[in-house]
Amino acid sequence: TGRFGYHTCMIDGGLVRCWGDNSEGQLGTGSSNYFYRNSPVTVYGISKATDVTSGANHSCAIDGGVVKCWGSNLSGQLGDGTKTSTNRPVAIRSILNPIALAAGDGHTCAIDAGSVKCWGSNSFGVLGDGTTTERATPGAVTGIANATAIAAGPTFTCVIEGGQVKCWGNGASGQFGDGLSSSSAKTPVTASGIANATAIAAGGAFACAIEAGKVKCWGNNSVGELGDGTATRRVTPVTTVGISSATALGAGNFHACASDAGQLKCWGNNNDGELGITNDPALLGGARTSPVAVVGLKSTTAVTGSNDHTCVIDAGQAWCWGSNAYGALGDGGSASR
Repeated sequence: TGRFGYHTCMIDGGLVRCWGDNSEGQLGTGSSNYFYRNSPVTVYGISKATDVTSGANHSCAIDGGVVKCWGSNLSGQLGDGTKTSTNRPVAIRSILNPIALAAGDGHTCAIDAGSVKCWGSNSFGVLGDGTTTERATPGAVTGIANATAIAAGPTFTCVIEGGQVKCWGNGASGQFGDGLSSSSAKTPVTASGIANATAIAAGGAFACAIEAGKVKCWGNNSVGELGDGTATRRVTPVTTVGISSATALGAGNFHACASDAGQLKCWGNNNDGELGITNDPALLGGARTSPVAVVGLKSTTAVTGSNDHTCVIDAGQAWCWGSNAYGALGDGGSASR
C-alpha cells in the first residue's frame, strides 16, 4: 500500500490488481482516462507476478523474474534510467535474480540474489550506497550480501540478513533500533537485540520485526505504534504485548498489525478506523497502545498498511478498512469503514 498515497496493489493468480488514486498512473493500466478507481483494475502486461510493492505514487512488481515499475518517476524511482512518469510498467533489466521488493515515498529497493539494490530519491542516504545522490538506475547497498526480507518506510529502509535487522536512511526517531537517534545513516546500521528475525515491516518512523513468534518494534511511538502499552519512543526494540505466534506483519504511518495464529491484531492510531476494531463510529479516534483483535478476521496471511487504511488477505480474500479517500478500500464505494 502506498505509504502517504491512497492506492493499493495485490497479486491475484499472477496478475497485479490495483485500486485507489491514479493521479500519477500508479494503477498501471496504461490509461490516463481516470483520476482514481474505487474497485480493482488489472495492471497492464503483467501475468506472472510473485511480489508487488507500492510507494507514495508508484508501484513495482516482479513479473516472471523481471522487476517492472510504473507511476510517478520524479526522483527516478521507476529505475529505468529516466525521470519520466508512466501509466504502464517499464522493465529494469539490471536486476537479474529479484526475490523481494520494497518502496518508500520516492525510492525503491530489491533483493537481488541476496544483495540489495536501490534507486530513486536518496534523501537521508535512503539508498544505502554511502551517498545522498539520487539514482535513476539500481545501485548496490553497501555491505549487504545475504538479505532475506526487506521493508521500506517513507525515507528509511530495513532488511533481514542472517536473522539480524539492518536499517539505513532517516533515523531521527530511532528507527534504526541501535540505541541512538541518528539524523541519517548512508549505510546499514544493525538493530540491537534481534538475532533471529523472520519478517520485517516499516511504518512512517518506526519498524517492527517478528522473532520467535513475538513482535518487536522500535522508533516513534507517539500514538502507540510500537504496541508496548506506552506512548514512549524507543531507540532499541521492545516487545509488543499480547502476541506470541505472529506469522504476518504490516505497518502504516502510525499503526501496525500482525496475524497472531491467524487472528489479526492491530495497534496505534485509529482516527479513520484503520485498526478495524469496531463498527461504531463513536468509538473511533484516539489510539490503542497495545494490540486489539480485528472484527471477524481469523485466517490472515498477509497485511499491509498506509497513512490511514489497512488491507489484508484473509482466507484468500482481500479485506480493507479505514479511510476510503480516492477509493482506497477498493469496495466500489466512497464511504470510509
